[in-house]
Amino acid sequence: MTMNVQQIRLERVEFESVKPFDEVIGIVDEAIGHPDMRILTERLTTADTYAEFERAVKSAVGKADLLEFLRLDLGRALWIDPEIKPYRLVRIIAGNPLIMKEMTRHVPDAGSYAPVTLLIYE
Repeated sequence: MTMNVQQIRLERVEFESVKPFDEVIGIVDEAIGHPDMRILTERLTTADTYAEFERAVKSAVGKADLLEFLRLDLGRALWIDPEIKPYRLVRIIAGNPLIMKEMTRHVPDAGSYAPVTLLIYE
C-alpha cells in the first residue's frame, strides 16, 4: 500500500441571512428530500438495472435535487455546557447518488466531496 498526499484548492460557499434560524431550516427542509433511509438503501442495493436505481433516487430527492442522508444537532453540546454561550448549530449531510456518479465517473477522488455538508448556525 502506498500513500499519496495531494494539495487541492477548495471553495467554501457561505450565505448569510437575516431570516430567523427556524425559517432558514424550514427553507432547507422544503428544498431537500427526506426519504426513509432504510427503505431507500434497500431500493438502491436491490436495484437490478440502472433505470431502477435512477427511479429510486429521483423519487427521494427534493426540488434542490438533493436528499438528506444525516442531520446532526451540533449545537446540543453548546447548550449542555454551562461555560459556553449557546447557539443553534445544525449540520446536514445531503447529496444525490446520481450526481456523485457523474462526479466520480472519471475521477474517483471526487467521491471525497459528495455528499456535501450544509452547516446552519445562528
